[in-house]
Amino acid sequence: MEQQQQQAPRLFTFEQFAQRHGWITQPGLRAQRFDSRNEDRHGFGAAGAFVEIGRKVLIDEERYFAAVAALNAKPEQQRQRSRRGK
Repeated sequence: MEQQQQQAPRLFTFEQFAQRHGWITQPGLRAQRFDSRNEDRHGFGAAGAFVEIGRKVLIDEERYFAAVAALNAKPEQQRQRSRRGK
């Protein structure tokens, strides 16, 4: 039998992630983090995109983009409702 090697998750601080992906800002990431701990309208919390190690919060790159893909797969009507906070 072949054994599959598990790769360690690629974890980044908010600053590192924002620098790596120039389209998102640190305040934008913090807002997503806040939402993931409260209402989780966008699914980042359910996807496990934010990883806590003590007081440090890191972003799991693979899970973050899985949550983005799932968000983009939602029907447009459902996305409109989530933007209004309903």
